[in-house]
This record gives sequence, structure tokens and C-alpha cells, in this order.
Amino acid sequence: MRPHSLAFVVALAAMLRSGSASADDRAIAEQAFQQGRELMAAGHVAEACPKFEAAAKLSSTAGVRLNLADCYARLGRTASAWAKADEALAIAERAGDVAAADLARSRMADLEPKLCYVTIVVATTGVVPGMEVRLDGEAIPEALWGTPLPVDPGEHEVAVRAPARRPWARKTTVTVSGARARVAVPALAEEGAPTSPARGRGLGTTEVLAIVAGGLGLAGLGIGTAFGLDAA
Repeated sequence: MRPHSLAFVVALAAMLRSGSASADDRAIAEQAFQQGRELMAAGHVAEACPKFEAAAKLSSTAGVRLNLADCYARLGRTASAWAKADEALAIAERAGDVAAADLARSRMADLEPKLCYVTIVVATTGVVPGMEVRLDGEAIPEALWGTPLPVDPGEHEVAVRAPARRPWARKTTVTVSGARARVAVPALAEEGAPTSPARGRGLGTTEVLAIVAGGLGLAGLGIGTAFGLDAA
């Protein structure tokens, strides 16, 4: 495992090299970034993350995102950290920032075994035109149904809607590092059809099938890499 030894100046230099933002935006981003670093150094991780988030909105640099990813990771938000690190890697590669790109890949290796996943299974016979599947409010493309999706540890909700059908929702929880949950979506009842007690509770006819801890084969998912420039 690679030590957390890259200097903070690498991240700051990357941010200052950005030419995509206005001078005012860069100044505000730098101030937010510095405040985030100070809060992290003082151990106020939860307060630091919003500072890095603000800086990331105003500055398209790898360094800011690596620090934000590290902040998320310290809060246990492993999937969020992974996603931000993916952004950092893409930016670093476009900018030719070898150091940041290498760090991103190294941090990916650290995060991989800690990622939790939710797989949403929709039976082919249950698919209807206009069907929409959401995970925690985010629309999931049909191409990703049945694919393990990285999520932060905690409670997650799968919600399904379709025209002229009753909506369905199910909550599941993943808490163990490296855990997986599988949620099976039943065929949606037609509007006006008799309501069974189970459907009346909005629980559907299937349960979460499995939540298990174990090693995860992540190659080829293309979600993200790495986190945190010198967060120690």
C-alpha cells in the first residue's frame, strides 16, 4: 500500500493552474480549499467536506477532487470518495498530471475492498414501457439494471414507477465494509387493481435477497479511482 506522502502543494498547484474558471471563481475556490484543509488538519472532517465541495464547483482540478474524495473517505462515504476520485483521475489524465493520476490509481486499490454495492434486479417479464427505476432518487438507466452499483454504507431506497402502474419502493441497508445487497423488483400492479396487504404497505412481494460481505471484483466497472492528496 502506498504511503500518504504527496505534498499538499501538489493539490494547490493543480488548482491554481486551472484556466477554466474566472479569476473571481478561482480566488473563491482557493479560499474554500484552504479553509477545508485547515478544518481537516484540526480534525473537523464533517465541516471540511462542504468547503471542498464549494471549491470543486468553482475549480475543475484534480487536487480539489482528491481532497474532497479523501474527506468523504474519512467520513466512511466510500462510494462518494470513489466517484470523486474518478473525476480527479480523468482531469489529471487530461492535464498530463502524472503524480495526481498515479495517486488516484493507488487510492483506488485502497478503496476497492471497502466498497458496498446494491444490485437492482428487474425481471424481463416485469418491464413495461416508460418504467423508471431510481436508487436514492437518482434515475438508473436500464442498461445498469442487474449491475452492482457502488453505494455509501447506510440505508438506500429503490423506487420504481411506470405509467398506469402502482409505484413500488423498497429500502435496504448495507453497513459491512465490502457488503452487497440485491433487491428484486416485482411486476408492478396496474392502477385500479385490488390492493393486497403487502402492496398496501408499499413493500411489494419480494424481499431483499442477500446482503453479504466479501471480496469484490471491480475491474471494468469504470466508476472511479483514487482519493486524497496528502490528507494525513
